[in-house]
Amino acid sequence: MADPLEEAMALLSVRAKQLFVSLTEEQVELVRQYCAQLADYNTHTNLVSDASPEILVADHIVDSLTLVKFVDDFKRRKLPQAAIIALVDIGSGAGLPGLILAIALPYLDVTLIESVGKKVRFLESFIETAGLNKRVRAVCERAEVIAHQRQYRENFHAATARAVGAIELVAELAMPFLRVGGELYLQKSLSQLDEASRHATRSLPKLGGAIIEATALDARILGKERAVLVAEKRTVTANQYPRAWAQMKHRPLSQ
Repeated sequence: MADPLEEAMALLSVRAKQLFVSLTEEQVELVRQYCAQLADYNTHTNLVSDASPEILVADHIVDSLTLVKFVDDFKRRKLPQAAIIALVDIGSGAGLPGLILAIALPYLDVTLIESVGKKVRFLESFIETAGLNKRVRAVCERAEVIAHQRQYRENFHAATARAVGAIELVAELAMPFLRVGGELYLQKSLSQLDEASRHATRSLPKLGGAIIEATALDARILGKERAVLVAEKRTVTANQYPRAWAQMKHRPLSQ
């Protein structure tokens, strides 16, 4: 009988090549370790609804790898000489997409922000086991709180937030972390793209940002229709943002 984990790694290799993402044997081994460790942790602490290797790869890891192209393109356009690109992943959960991007792109220095302690403990455990602790860290705090701290505010080149909520909420949480010129990558289903673009167009200027790209991804690779919105930080975000979570939910910036 075939080993489900090895079958998942074979699927990863195929999908990564289709996305033009080059993974070394060492990187594939780190993904294998991630899948095994997450599946084990998920037996007692729910991080994902289904931690079987094929589902992890097909539904989560490949989805995370779709952002490699966008981050690589950002580096090539804006920071071609930079040895390190600082990325913040908000509401990181099980490390998706931030931890997978850290594995795939060795030039990334990644900060994973997650408010749930049990999730942070998994992230810290994997970071240590995988030997990524020199350039990846997990922070247990709410994004709307930590975004006002000097060491984090406007200190990152790129930001992701895969499963946090409506686009106007994600934008308000993420844009304060970005340096001027930095980019926010927003993953949405294709059916959400038009509505998300409208809300982003109304909310982002209040935060110093603007949408610069909307790309539909290849559904044949992902097995589902997905899209990525790219927002650029153009001016400094006003100190009032992000507001408290209740305020953001009650009075979204897109209104």
